[in-house]
Amino acid sequence: MKNLTNRPTTSQRKREVIALASLFGKSSNKKQSLGTGDTYFGINAIKDWIYSNLKEVDSKKAVEFFKSNSLKELVSKIHSTLYNNFTYVADGYDQDLQSPNYAFHNRHVGMDCKSFTILASTFLLVNNVKHYLRKIKQFADRPDEFSHIYIVVPTDQQTANLASGYYVLDATLSSNTEPLFIEKHDIFMKQLPYNGLNGANNNANGLNNSFDFGEMFKDVDWGDLKSIFKSLSCLGGSAYSSARLQQDINLASAIISERIKAINESAFNNDMVSLGKEVQNFFGFVATMNHIFIEKKHSNGWNSCTTKALNSIIDWSHKVRYVGGKALIVWFDRYYDVTFNVNAKRYYSSSIFNALWAGYMSPTDNTQWAGEYTLVRKNPNEEVKAFVYNDYLTSIDSPAQINETSFLNSLSTVLIPLVTSQTNGSNDTSNDGTGNQNTYEPIGNNNNEPKKASTANLFFGGVLLGTAVYYGGKAIANSKKSKNKNQK
Repeated sequence: MKNLTNRPTTSQRKREVIALASLFGKSSNKKQSLGTGDTYFGINAIKDWIYSNLKEVDSKKAVEFFKSNSLKELVSKIHSTLYNNFTYVADGYDQDLQSPNYAFHNRHVGMDCKSFTILASTFLLVNNVKHYLRKIKQFADRPDEFSHIYIVVPTDQQTANLASGYYVLDATLSSNTEPLFIEKHDIFMKQLPYNGLNGANNNANGLNNSFDFGEMFKDVDWGDLKSIFKSLSCLGGSAYSSARLQQDINLASAIISERIKAINESAFNNDMVSLGKEVQNFFGFVATMNHIFIEKKHSNGWNSCTTKALNSIIDWSHKVRYVGGKALIVWFDRYYDVTFNVNAKRYYSSSIFNALWAGYMSPTDNTQWAGEYTLVRKNPNEEVKAFVYNDYLTSIDSPAQINETSFLNSLSTVLIPLVTSQTNGSNDTSNDGTGNQNTYEPIGNNNNEPKKASTANLFFGGVLLGTAVYYGGKAIANSKKSKNKNQK
């Protein structure tokens, strides 16, 4: 731990702290739990957290505060400011991310390398400096895991090519030098075309611009999507209406539902190669969806109504990405031995979501990536239940709240039944999990015989769309097609 009380308090440092304080606004005094998951999950959450909380720092004052004659000097000033004014504590069990305002107001309490990186990246972004978040595996500290994160700043700001050289920005260390590492992974960061970036977050009319992992969706009545607009007086209209928001959620749900359908089809057919690819596709699709919605929000100076609608679909996609992603990990860890290869990347184009108003960014084509998964059945004789984004998950606000046993118990549809040594004299292998009869759909608990698959209901293709109705609320559920008064 680096304790600030050991540092000399000079008049110059007092003036620096006063000037530094002017860059930040008030803090809600909340930290956000990163939840549980691998470091691939974590570094992407950090990236999203940085972009979504960028407005907490007054950009004009930050540019003036860090005014420098060179890139090297700028990096040095940011390092010095963070090292001298913020306490460093090593990672604890809880994986917390601190927003800039929270970090400043709790600078004597301390933060870990993730939150130091968030602050450093924020200061670089407001100065329009391209850089990379770099996570590493270290020789001396859990060599099989990514255990540290910091920033590298390419000297070639035109192409951001690190081969031309780079500066290290790691304010957890006094020397600002790069530690030795076994393996690294970089994520690129650049300034987005924000409007009205100067000043702290003044979004006082409703949903916060930042994600709230722990309190996500608490202020939004997802039973009625129109509640999002109750506090608004949209006299000027909105580029992103409530009806279009509902439509986007339905379309996005249908796209992600197809990925869930493909996962269950592959599991039913016992096709491990296909299953690994479809798991990778799920993570790639939800990451791309969440990312493009954030990019859309920051692509223009939207009015308050449009911004609130965009915040809502960002929060929805964020939950699908992280709650759904954690649930998928719980599911495949239950039935499969899994190997994850972060270097075998597949890239996903945002053009997948071009049909959505919130997903269209012409002519920009944003990409996200997902690593490769290799899965092997743990027990070929054991039953496998279908992965479903079900009511249990819709009741969860963050991945940290998922109880693995409760979620697995909430899955009721059997994809591959239990194989026993006795088959009552039957040689029928249609349900042995070999995939020989891959034209059938999963077997429900109260149905001992397979039935022919239908395109509408094959392997839960519509399950997440049902979730969209849950989120989209009464306006969708009580449409003209839903006349049943007893329906809940």
